[in-house]
Amino acid sequence: MSPIDYSKWGHIDISDDEDLQHPNIDKASLWKWEKEARYARYEEQEKKKNEVTEKKNCLQNKLKEHEASDPSNFSQLEALKTELEAYEKEEAKLLRKEKLYPNWNSSNMCKDVFNTTRLNSAAFKKNHEKTEEEIQAEQAEFFKRFRHEIKKFGKLTNMEDSRDYLLEHPHLVNEYTANFLVVWCVDLQIDEDESSVETVAKQTILMQHLLEVHKTSKHTVMDLIRNFFKRIKLAGSQYFVAFKDEYEALVSRIKQRAEEREKEAIEEYERKEKERRIAESPGGLDPCEVMESLPEPMRTAFESRDIPALQEAVKHMEEHEFKYHLDRCIKSGLWVPGPEDSKDQRPAETLASVNQEP
Repeated sequence: MSPIDYSKWGHIDISDDEDLQHPNIDKASLWKWEKEARYARYEEQEKKKNEVTEKKNCLQNKLKEHEASDPSNFSQLEALKTELEAYEKEEAKLLRKEKLYPNWNSSNMCKDVFNTTRLNSAAFKKNHEKTEEEIQAEQAEFFKRFRHEIKKFGKLTNMEDSRDYLLEHPHLVNEYTANFLVVWCVDLQIDEDESSVETVAKQTILMQHLLEVHKTSKHTVMDLIRNFFKRIKLAGSQYFVAFKDEYEALVSRIKQRAEEREKEAIEEYERKEKERRIAESPGGLDPCEVMESLPEPMRTAFESRDIPALQEAVKHMEEHEFKYHLDRCIKSGLWVPGPEDSKDQRPAETLASVNQEP
């Protein structure tokens, strides 16, 4: 077994070398100066090597041109060959020196060969393994923590800014971000903020495209973001044609959802109002529904609060019909019976007790 060769470690540049220390010189400043001088030396060496290589390549090209155009000019060819050999020797000498005395220092003498991060996948549940309640709770927490960051992303207007912002906030590459943006778009549409809807909708499509690539990508999120925006740049107009189609489809869905939300809000308001009216009525009937069910003359009299017209409408009604509508009016609160009212007698004077605010 051959012994280990330690010679390559014999020329390591160390800024805090004890031999260079002096009690009257600040150590931090000395180390800084030494580092600057070291890198200046490295640059000079690299520059010299590049100049020799460039000159050698130039001579090789020139020699080929002379061999092709003027092969009989032996003196010129020999001169070029001699010069070329000199530069080849110089290049070999520099490469040999670089190999024997590499520029080792604390920054480049070691490299990380195996650097991986391992997550205990058993500790994390995928979305299809979670209950609906767990997903909703997780999404609500995500919205609460990153609401400001998501809104800032949603307001960006160009690809470069979006890329840079996601590289600073990679945790936003998440389906919850896309969900937030869609809901926000609907809210903006309801508020009739058309310009903001356009901006946020475009960012929504961008996030959805990124998430689609993420599903099949094996890259880290940071690499995914870089590669994604690089591909967009290479694809050019082809990408933006597809982007426009999806954007227009999303805006159409947003408008439809906004209309549904407004309709749902109106229906919810009407439902609560009906529940309130029924709760406040004496017999548990909705006065609005009862009003709609009354015969036309009777309803018109109630709506106009015309007592004589109401008395006249009652005179021309059948007894059973009158009792049916009277009972419903009383239970709904449209009619407030007086002490003189009888179940078997049509009220005359007590018609004046009609509720003035049905």
